[in-house]
Amino acid sequence: MRGFTLVEVLVAMAILAVAGAGIAGLATIARRTAADARRDDIMARAAASKMAVLRSLSFAVDATTGAAITDTSTNVTTDTPTGGGVGLTTSPASALTANTAGYVDYVTAAGIYAGTGSAPPRTAAFVRRWSIAASAASASTLVLQVVVLRVGALQPDVRLLSMLARVAR
Repeated sequence: MRGFTLVEVLVAMAILAVAGAGIAGLATIARRTAADARRDDIMARAAASKMAVLRSLSFAVDATTGAAITDTSTNVTTDTPTGGGVGLTTSPASALTANTAGYVDYVTAAGIYAGTGSAPPRTAAFVRRWSIAASAASASTLVLQVVVLRVGALQPDVRLLSMLARVAR
């Protein structure tokens, strides 16, 4: 007689079940890892875009008069910078640890601007905070920091630091 016995079939099915469960577990881990990587990418992009906006503000020396030029009026807490803000004004010491007016905004899980204010809007997934401080080494250099953290988190997931030096215009 040819064929398989009941015991052989049951052993083969058990082996397939164990292998299937292992593959399903790996698929779950892969999905979770991909979601974490997407979230991290969105937070890094949010930090980089805010840093680019801060670095684009005027911080120069007038080549003719030698006068310092510092943008202290652009509102960078909006999706598109406008007037009526703090620009490159030195931030309070708590700007990176607390939602400080003029130094915080919020981003959705898709990386889209969600708003500003002391509390995150309902659609916000991430808090983006920044600080501006004079460098201890040079009065003509600013230290810019941007942090991004998940709404409700205590520690930032992303932190960028940049120096901005006055240049002649």
